[in-house]
Amino acid sequence: MMVNPATFLYSQKQDCCQQHYSWDYNNCVGAKRTQNFGKYYPDFDGTEHVCVNDGLQPMYMDLSAVFWMHDTLKECCATNYQWNYAECIGSDPRSPVVNDPATYNKWYPDWLNNDQTCKNDNSQPAYMSKNPGGW
Repeated sequence: MMVNPATFLYSQKQDCCQQHYSWDYNNCVGAKRTQNFGKYYPDFDGTEHVCVNDGLQPMYMDLSAVFWMHDTLKECCATNYQWNYAECIGSDPRSPVVNDPATYNKWYPDWLNNDQTCKNDNSQPAYMSKNPGGW
């Protein structure tokens, strides 16, 4: 960087982003995207291994939307998280959790805390309530 500052220093953020982050230009400049907005994509940056539709997908996913962007959560989970399908499909916060007597006061494994225990406080993740037989 010290040899030729003109190679790395720019008067405009857009110029710097175009030169060094063209693959993720919109994110670099802070632009909100409308392309593929509302479609589901695998959240590889997250730790939960689920699909999201927040419109913050990386540019490479927008550029190859046929491979990465999906109309439904179900399609995205089946394509990208077969090994974590039940948790992925239950990751949509808009999906209703039905208060079912079959899930009320049932014991569930609490994987989020470090105490390695089971609880029955009705605070189980939505994916467990939606598929009580699987847990």
